[in-house]
Amino acid sequence: MKPSIYLKFIFAWLIFGLLGFLTIALLSSRLTLNYLITDSANTLYREANLISNQYTQSLSNSQLSTEDVTLKLQALDSFTSSVIWIVNKDGEVIYDSRNSSESTEETAFIIEGFDPTDTGSKNYMIGTFYNSFPQEMLSVLSPINNGFQVVSYVVIHTPYAEIVTRKDELLNIVYITGGILYLLSLIPLIVFTFAVYRPIKKIAAATGEYANGNLDYSIKHTGSDEIGKLADSLNFMASRLSE
Repeated sequence: MKPSIYLKFIFAWLIFGLLGFLTIALLSSRLTLNYLITDSANTLYREANLISNQYTQSLSNSQLSTEDVTLKLQALDSFTSSVIWIVNKDGEVIYDSRNSSESTEETAFIIEGFDPTDTGSKNYMIGTFYNSFPQEMLSVLSPINNGFQVVSYVVIHTPYAEIVTRKDELLNIVYITGGILYLLSLIPLIVFTFAVYRPIKKIAAATGEYANGNLDYSIKHTGSDEIGKLADSLNFMASRLSE
C-alpha cells in the first residue's frame, strides 16, 4: 500500500524536527562555543592589557617588585575564578594570584617550553598551558614593555570548563525555544488536515463511487474555496450524468 499524502506530510514534519535538532546540537553548539571563547578571551585580554600598560608606564628598569605586582593586580579582583600570573621572558612565574600572600621567592617556578608566539594569530590559547594545570584553561598573554623591550608578560587563565558550562546553559534555552517552535509548527499541519486533506479524501471517495456507477453519491463539503468549488462541480457533473 502506497503511503497517503497525509503520511508524507507527517513524515516531512518529523524530518524537519530531526534536522532542526541536529542543527542546534551541531551547528549552533559550535557557533555558540566559538562566540563564548572569543568573547571571554577578548575580555581577559583587555584586562591583561590594562595591567601591562600600567606596568609599562611605571617601570624604570626590568625588575618587577612584589609590591608593584600586588598593587596592580587588584584590578582583577572581580575575576574570582581566574588565575593571574606575571611571567618573565625566560618563562619564570614571578607572581601567582593563587599564592599572592606568599613571597615571590617561594612561589616562583619555571614554565618548561614557554613561548608567547604559540598563540599564533589569536590572542589566546586553550590547553593546560605547558602542563601547568590539570585541566584545560583559556589563557591570554599581554606583554609588559620597558622601553622597546619586552621584559615580562601578564598571563590570565580561566577554566575552559566554565565556558563550556555557559555554552550548555545557552543551548538549553535554544532547545526549549526550538521545541516550542516545533510544536507551533503543528498549526499548519492541523490547518492542512481540515482544510485540504479531509476534503480531498472525500473527493477521492466520491470519484471511487462514480467509477462504480453510483452517480447518486453526493460530496458533503460546504467550503467556498477552490476545493469546495471542485466538490460542487463534481456533484453537478454526477447529477447531470445520472439524468
